[in-house]
Amino acid sequence: DINSKDFAGATPLLWAAKRGHTDFVQLLLNHPEIICDLQDETEKTALSWCALRGYTAIVQLLLSCEGVDPNVPDETGQTPLVLAAGAGNVDVVGRLL
Repeated sequence: DINSKDFAGATPLLWAAKRGHTDFVQLLLNHPEIICDLQDETEKTALSWCALRGYTAIVQLLLSCEGVDPNVPDETGQTPLVLAAGAGNVDVVGRLL
């Protein structure tokens, strides 16, 4: 199952995105059953993690994923835009606006 979760609630897409593995994210996004907005145990999505860490290329890939919602808040109510702005990731903020 391409969307299976581990003990921390992370899917393969979440793990790849969280670590900045652009090629692997692209590969996973090509799978017809991928769900881009699944959340981990902190309620962060792949987009949230990439916004926080400044992975602009992956943010762009995720934004092109069908059905992705760029406004999903995490457990503290922070959206990807808030996370990117708080971390000073200007390029990501620009993509999310």
